[in-house]
Amino acid sequence: MKLRNANKAQLAIFIIIGVVMISAILILVFLSQYIEAVESNGVFPEINTYINNIHKNALTCTIYTLGKNGGFQEEQLGLATLNEAEEVASNLMPTLINPNWGSFPQHNIEQNLISAKINLAMYDVSALITNDFIVTKDQDVMNFKDFTTKTLIRYAHIHEVADILDKDEGVNLNELADVDLDKDIKIGNTTTFKFTDKQSKIDQKSYEFFFTK
Repeated sequence: MKLRNANKAQLAIFIIIGVVMISAILILVFLSQYIEAVESNGVFPEINTYINNIHKNALTCTIYTLGKNGGFQEEQLGLATLNEAEEVASNLMPTLINPNWGSFPQHNIEQNLISAKINLAMYDVSALITNDFIVTKDQDVMNFKDFTTKTLIRYAHIHEVADILDKDEGVNLNELADVDLDKDIKIGNTTTFKFTDKQSKIDQKSYEFFFTK
């Protein structure tokens, strides 16, 4: 009887040890996966910072170009619709993303597709960017691809005001006296409107938007 009880006690001890060992293994697996995920997110932070700055500058230059040309890539008569301006911006921005990977001689970088989708909203301009490149250094490899960036330019708000004048046969800036934009007009063979938005900044300067009709 005592032997049977001893065997039961030993069996219980083995079961407890087995449960503890299995739990320990599961915890170690979880921790290893967590640590790997954290480390992968921290691989090549210098590359991540560099390319995000390039994206930001490319978006800024794109919106500056739209402002100089009434939403178009080049100067022409008329005002581009928001959809037209978004298409222009989405096509223009990738051409301005030109990373100098030679600045990272210790890295092997394979550049692939670059594209962008621009959203011109009331209070900001945002870009969804596909910039597909692979970085290799020693044993570390990472495929960068999807990015976002934005700038606080009130493009759609400015366009809304400009659209009123574009569709108006007369030219009367007094009708827009309550609009929170500085307005100017130059009349010659064509009429050029200029809007200055002190709430939208590029390089600490108020954003300017022109269009001619």
